[in-house]
Amino acid sequence: MPEALRVCLNATLSDGLHGGVQQIVIGLAQGLSQLDDAPGTYQFLAYRDSCEWLKPYLKGPCALLEGPAAPRPARGLKRWLKPLKGLPPFKQRLEARALQVPASGGWAEKAGAQAIHFPYQEGFLTALPSFYQPHDLQHLSYPENFSAQESRRREAVYRRLCQQAEAVVLMSRWGKRDLMQRYGQPSEKVAVVAGGSVTGGYPSPGEEDLRQLRAAFDLPERFFYYPAQTFPHKNHARLLRALKVLKDEGLTVGLVCSGARDQHYPALARLAASLGLSAQVRFVGFVSPVQVAGLYRLCQGMVFPSLFEGWGLPVTEALENGVPVACADASCLPEQVQGAALLFDPLDEASIAAALRRLWTEEALREALAEKGRARARDLTWASAARSFRALYRRAAGQPLDEEDQSLVRACFEL
Repeated sequence: MPEALRVCLNATLSDGLHGGVQQIVIGLAQGLSQLDDAPGTYQFLAYRDSCEWLKPYLKGPCALLEGPAAPRPARGLKRWLKPLKGLPPFKQRLEARALQVPASGGWAEKAGAQAIHFPYQEGFLTALPSFYQPHDLQHLSYPENFSAQESRRREAVYRRLCQQAEAVVLMSRWGKRDLMQRYGQPSEKVAVVAGGSVTGGYPSPGEEDLRQLRAAFDLPERFFYYPAQTFPHKNHARLLRALKVLKDEGLTVGLVCSGARDQHYPALARLAASLGLSAQVRFVGFVSPVQVAGLYRLCQGMVFPSLFEGWGLPVTEALENGVPVACADASCLPEQVQGAALLFDPLDEASIAAALRRLWTEEALREALAEKGRARARDLTWASAARSFRALYRRAAGQPLDEEDQSLVRACFEL
């Protein structure tokens, strides 16, 4: 057996504010908890006043490492800065500070970590060997979705943490190629470790849970499910227009969208109303794990029209739950589903509508896709990802690798 290993994973997130990356941290905790390492091998650094969401998933070799308090939101900052428009040097200093990657607070180092894993886009500077997951470079592919200041911040943070990292980790080979092309990273530094679904650890809804879910959200009798925050690249607007195409043809398709409703939501609500879709479309906001499981149980299928993904976590969830999927033929998604979903052009409302029509009306297609999805999901698990990460951690810590570790490391760096 290799000598004792101690790894810190950065989990400084506030509950409910970070969508998919929070699910990734939970997935890593679920996967690493199944390994046979010693207790305390994997320490999850979390805000001491915002860690309850994580605790249920830390078992076996995983432990909580309480860190700093969660930062308070800067309320009224824009209003405070408005009178400073005539003071460009001061504003420049503020922006320069925002572009800097913070130094480590010493939590991981004091805990004796031999390596640190940043499983989402933010991180800090450290002398420890690090693994960094930027997930995607959407700000370069769709710069219109970001302010100029946020794009500059991302570029500064992403590039600095990539430079620091022992290995940069993506979830798809499509993502690896994109990062290598845009950031000039060598293939031997960019690993691929696919993610899984966390819904297997969610509470299973009973009949009463399902009844309450239908009543709480006034769910349509039949519906497609789309779990995604209302970011522009999630492409809700074209999905709504595709539903209008179907309605004009005499086919009324229900749609339930979960996920945080950000500043773009009011425009989507107005669009749904203007298209006459209010009776068949629900935006239900952030939902609990048992409600997510219930929506997968009740839906006819999942539609995923996103324009850009580093890895579509809800797609893997649907595959695991035997939910037939229609998704965008874009970014990593074809690689992710590998023939287990109906693909469409996310920029073409007619193409979206055609896929929805087939998934809505062809029961045999739904059954075939559900079966293919379950088979594909068996290759996409957090337990498998955890074994790959453990091999990478051991290599970074200078520990000897057994044959399985060596094979896993080779697979991570294949292009």
